[in-house]
Amino acid sequence: MKDERKVVGSIVKAKAKLISNDAECQRRYGSNWKTKEVYGVVTDVENVINEKTKSRKTMITASFTLSTGSLKTKKTHLVNLKHVAREELDKMTLESLDFESGPTQYHQQQQQVLEPLLPSETTTNINQIIQTTNIINNPSIFDAAMQNAAAAAILQLQPLENVNENVNENESNDAPTPSTTDPAPNPFGDPTVVVNDVKWHDYNRHKVMNHPVTTKDWAVLATSGDRWNQDCNRTESISILDVFLQMMPPRQLLLIVGATNRELRKAGKKETTCGEMLKLIGIFVLMTKYEFTSRTSLWGREANEEFEATPNLHKTGMAKNRFEDLFQHLRFSTQPEEKPDNMSCERYSWMLVDEFVNNFNDWRATNFTPGELICIDESISRWYGLGGEWICIGLPMYIAIDRKPDNGCEIQNSCCAKSGVMLRLRLVKSVAEETHNEDEGEDGLLHGTRVCMELVQSYYWSNRVICGDSYFASVGCALELLKHGLRFIGVIKTATKRFPMMAYLSSLELVNRGDRKGLVHYDENNNHPKMMAYVWMDRNRRYFISTAVQ
Repeated sequence: MKDERKVVGSIVKAKAKLISNDAECQRRYGSNWKTKEVYGVVTDVENVINEKTKSRKTMITASFTLSTGSLKTKKTHLVNLKHVAREELDKMTLESLDFESGPTQYHQQQQQVLEPLLPSETTTNINQIIQTTNIINNPSIFDAAMQNAAAAAILQLQPLENVNENVNENESNDAPTPSTTDPAPNPFGDPTVVVNDVKWHDYNRHKVMNHPVTTKDWAVLATSGDRWNQDCNRTESISILDVFLQMMPPRQLLLIVGATNRELRKAGKKETTCGEMLKLIGIFVLMTKYEFTSRTSLWGREANEEFEATPNLHKTGMAKNRFEDLFQHLRFSTQPEEKPDNMSCERYSWMLVDEFVNNFNDWRATNFTPGELICIDESISRWYGLGGEWICIGLPMYIAIDRKPDNGCEIQNSCCAKSGVMLRLRLVKSVAEETHNEDEGEDGLLHGTRVCMELVQSYYWSNRVICGDSYFASVGCALELLKHGLRFIGVIKTATKRFPMMAYLSSLELVNRGDRKGLVHYDENNNHPKMMAYVWMDRNRRYFISTAVQ
């Protein structure tokens, strides 16, 4: 019996992972990448003989359709291919047969190949297409025309079951009419998938979700009553120092001076003033512009490297010894000299910065108005000194994360996405506070959701959009923010409860980078879309939850 897989022009199928690389298959086919089969047309058959073992093997070259509009020619072993019989061709859908390549032989040979595969009407169509082109006697361009004709004919195939159903419907005039007593249809239709009692429906390109998001301009409320924004300084009447003084909490500057003076008095040093403290902060900023091995070298009068400017910080008006005194006794918050008996070492150490964080948060909530987009994320403040929960000195909580370039103090924060101004800070103080993100608390919320609510609590009912990564993102977080008048867009990785990732989205096929497919959850009270879950194809697949679409 002749092996149909060795016939040029026959339709074959193979595992997608044998035709393309694993990464590409995972991006396109998601969780089905190991079992997905793709279809192709045989274009060449070659018998290969191993000179050492004298064994024979048959190599087949075929053009495969990985996805709509994506073709790949692959030479593979005969055992990796399966022949697609006529019965299977009749049941294949349009998406499975989106070919743009086909047989490459002459007219008579193609007739012999296509006749057993296609219905007689389709074969007649191929003859008509070829005859109208008037190129049968021109072999150089006949091949390309034959490929397009065969592909067009295959695309016209319809499942026999559907054809029979259409014929029966046309012939039958006694079809029963729907009963008037049947219940009213579901306004949302049948859900595509249900995950933890949450119904998800096909996405129908809704333009607006949960009402439009209005554009907001960020602004700084100055002590003079003026509102500064990105266009306020076109005349350059506002200096960098003016901006710093408006963004620096006045209460915090006085607190730093008072706490530092107490330490200076204990050491018998000269007390400082607000002006000198501002100069010290300016020197800290200036020092970041130079590379140095020791702070002492910055007060030298010679450059550390050739063709490099001399730091010479004497010009700032602060001597090196005075800088060292202030730096050694600098304090940002008040702390008792002795640790109370009922207080842990961690809490006692964090008192050195607690007041600074609280003053910062209160002042930003008072004098700064963000735009309509707020980003929440984590940051690392680098620390190379002593620390750890096992020692009552240095940094109480030392964080080391593989994806972060530096280790130290982790700070969870929110910022205005338009201006880049930090809005609120939250210190990661102990291991007990950082419970696993998938563990729900007594209020039924994940830890990441509770942190998110704390970071944006100053902007409840402002209709702003909160954007967060997988640490914060979950269906519960999106719904909780919606209860407080805020939208959410986040990346889902591990917090998949009520999210249709494994149940549906991971099995969808995507074609090109930038493609996306999604589902919608409707509010059953007003029949409006409430949430959208979708998968987006980049270098890898990304899954998103959103309550803001416009």
